[in-house]
Amino acid sequence: MTSEVLNIKLNGLGQEVSKLSLASLKKHEADIIKKNQEQLTSGVGINGKKLQTGYKPTQRRKREKAGLQTAFVDLKFNGEYQGGLTIEMDETGAKIFSNDWKESYLVNEEPLLEHHWGEILGLTEKNMKWLLDEVTSDLYNGLLTYFS
Repeated sequence: MTSEVLNIKLNGLGQEVSKLSLASLKKHEADIIKKNQEQLTSGVGINGKKLQTGYKPTQRRKREKAGLQTAFVDLKFNGEYQGGLTIEMDETGAKIFSNDWKESYLVNEEPLLEHHWGEILGLTEKNMKWLLDEVTSDLYNGLLTYFS
């Protein structure tokens, strides 16, 4: 590689890193959603803490009748909320959201579930470390190709 080609590549490095990062997030999109669903199914928010222990009596009875666990909130009564998870991505990052009606129903200008339990859509520290490892590996391999 000549110094002229190297300079051109170095000048385009920021754009290449953005492109590779976005491609990596898209590559891992299904796994990111699955990990967020697993967190919610185990009743855990992005802070790694349980959303809530148990259900109120009315909801508890509905869940018991449906054969669902009642020890903690898992946001999985009929699966619409978790089944509606998707990721919006651009060059500035990614955000997980649900297409379920609970996301557009606002309480004090916050989505309903966020109002009750804080941020629940996103990855815990452990899952974020997994994602960072994946993106780092993809960046490494992508940059090797870029500079070859």
